[in-house]
Amino acid sequence: MLRAALSLPLALIAAATPLCAQVCDLVLMDTTAASGSLSRPTLLGNTAYVAAGTAGIAQFDVSDPANVVLTGTRATYGQAMDAVLDFFRYELAIADGSAGVSIYSVAGGGLPTPQATVSTGQTMVSVTGNSGLYVAGSQEGTLYTVTLGATSAAVEGSVTVGGQILGLVQHLNRVYCALGPAGVAIVDVSDRENPVVVATAELGGSVLSIAREGSTLWCGVDGVGLVTVVAEASALAPANSLSLDGAPTSLVEWGGRLYMAGPELGVAEADASLGTDVLVLAQLDLEGASGLAVAGDVLVVGRGTKGLSTVDGSDCASSGVFPTTTFVAAGARAVGAADTFWVTDLAVANLTGDAATFNVAYLAKDVENDSPINRSLVLGAGQQMLMADIFQTIFGLEQANGALRVTGSHPDVKVTSRTYNAAGAAGTYGQFIPSADRSAALEPGVAGAIIQLRENADFRTNIGLLNLTAITVETEIDLYLASGDVVGVRLETLLPHEMVQLNRIFDLVGAGTVDSGYAVVSVSTENGEVLAYASVVDNGSGDPIFIPAQKLTTGTPFLPP
Repeated sequence: MLRAALSLPLALIAAATPLCAQVCDLVLMDTTAASGSLSRPTLLGNTAYVAAGTAGIAQFDVSDPANVVLTGTRATYGQAMDAVLDFFRYELAIADGSAGVSIYSVAGGGLPTPQATVSTGQTMVSVTGNSGLYVAGSQEGTLYTVTLGATSAAVEGSVTVGGQILGLVQHLNRVYCALGPAGVAIVDVSDRENPVVVATAELGGSVLSIAREGSTLWCGVDGVGLVTVVAEASALAPANSLSLDGAPTSLVEWGGRLYMAGPELGVAEADASLGTDVLVLAQLDLEGASGLAVAGDVLVVGRGTKGLSTVDGSDCASSGVFPTTTFVAAGARAVGAADTFWVTDLAVANLTGDAATFNVAYLAKDVENDSPINRSLVLGAGQQMLMADIFQTIFGLEQANGALRVTGSHPDVKVTSRTYNAAGAAGTYGQFIPSADRSAALEPGVAGAIIQLRENADFRTNIGLLNLTAITVETEIDLYLASGDVVGVRLETLLPHEMVQLNRIFDLVGAGTVDSGYAVVSVSTENGEVLAYASVVDNGSGDPIFIPAQKLTTGTPFLPP
């Protein structure tokens, strides 16, 4: 009977959305031809400037994305390989191939006007910066700090970083470099005359592009796809990889979304709001796609000799809200008392009008959970995923006992669960366990009451605690009879993100038979946050009820002194 009950979940999971799925659509709007080979566009209002190789700088009017117009081309001193726009100074800096690095004025609405250029003696292929202070990378592997102004330009300093510098991202005095076969590097340019390489990492293939948000880097890697890297002050640690049809040669992070373009990949949009996990939402075959820029829900894509394309991304639009985290305080895949076998189902519903993602992590019982096992999944608009027997079907575990943490990309990604005995001859029975966010947590000065407790020949009471923080937290459980008499106190220390369940809590404190009782849970550690609950189980049937703690008002007499 037990094995029959446990054979159901895989059928339920089969109907769910795959890990990487086309859950929304990217739609080609227009393509406009231009001479040269177009790479990454840069946008100023309704104008797109695109480095076009030997053709120089191509300029487009994109005010109507469905009808893009080429408004002209400006020859450069060399071969325009990359461009970056200073929006405040109306200046366009160009990595100009063998000619070095150049600056153009884009004030006045006409074609870019050349101002100054500086030669480095190498072939420049990438550039970033603003306010006259730029960094530029060469095909030969040297990073240059350059000042560019209306009438003068000069190289300030340089450092050899290893491979050809195909992509650059700058944040404050740190420059993050995509170095082709040499991997990825961080360069400190706080002393612009003497830039210093502070960290490097190889990523298993040629790194073609790079984007950054906070301490997270995303790298397009030939032969791999996308690699997520965590960047610390002086270290680079690869975290996750995502297989793609081709490596992105251009990456843009915007509002929790990651936009990608590559000649073999086409154009793709992914959700990058869940930390180091990236989940693809949509992909569009677009021959020659090599560089992109994002303007609201419109992607502007340089396609080499194919010209410039616009793509409608509104179907995959980010809602502009931050991810939210909720907790299911208890779950199991384990043998219990009285010949019971407990399993947990988790349901997650995307009640938004857009694609959404979520990450579910297993916070194992009685251990610290700084780096829990976890899985990320994609849901289309309006979809629900029922993960029956989640610990086996999602995490591949034969035994589990603990809590679940679910982070959704939108507040309207909703979560519920059921933990039940699957060993009953007449079917399953168990308890609904709702998800709770941090607003339900107990903290110093805010105690929680758990009522309707029993422990006698017919019922047993288990109390659970879940530490929501990354610090060790001290808690106290005061146990009462219905008369208000205290019958026991239990002190419990919770490790970071630890879940504990204290079975037969009244027996643990020597209270004896309790036909009616309650508990008050308090937290004494500053900044501590704890979810508390009870599970009261019928000893005859094994049928449980879930009872969450209810917060007491400030100043309650039930707080310990």
